[in-house]
Order: sequence, then structure tokens, then C-alpha cells
Amino acid sequence: NPPGAERPVPARPRPRPLDRQPRLYHVAAQAEGPDVSKEVPVARSSVDRNSTFVLDAGEVHIFCGAGSSRLDRKAAKRFANALLDERGSGSLVMAIGAQAEFWQIVRSGGTA
Repeated sequence: NPPGAERPVPARPRPRPLDRQPRLYHVAAQAEGPDVSKEVPVARSSVDRNSTFVLDAGEVHIFCGAGSSRLDRKAAKRFANALLDERGSGSLVMAIGAQAEFWQIVRSGGTA
């Protein structure tokens, strides 16, 4: 794959400490093969209202844009649950459309 290209990720992401900076992932289902996720900058400009995103900020937030597909929403939920399973704790917040805490963290660039 060329640099910066989306790539398949393992079903279970590697665990990471909760004290690290928030991470934002663009998650998409594939017609065939594994779901694809790509880490993107924690910034408003990274979020597309037709896609799904997982924000790992202690709590794991799923943002499902109004135009996201049902399959992408399921892929995002699988990815978020895998993060929580690896960690062994935490909570999951799922939102379709705007969700205040998600946007607060994204607009701050992950420093909130």
C-alpha cells in the first residue's frame, strides 16, 4: 500500500494506556474482507458527516455521521468494543449526529 493509504487493521487493536492523548479513527466496513480503520488527526477537519469515527479519549466515543451506512456503524461499534475489550474497562458513548463531548474533544485537537 502507498504511504497514507487506508489499510486493514487487526480486529483487536493493541492496548494503550489511558493517559495518552486522544486518538481519532475513521472506520469503514468493506463489502468483502476485514473492516478498515485509519487514524486521523484529532481535528474538526478530519470528521466527515457521511462516515463513522471512533474517538478513544478514555471513554470511547462512536460518531456516526447522518449519512453513514448501517454497515459502517456496525464496523465502528466492533472497533470500539475491541478497544474496550483490550483495555478491560471503560465506557462506550455512541452518537448519531452531534454529541457535545465528542465535538468538544475534536475541536480542541484532543487537548480538552
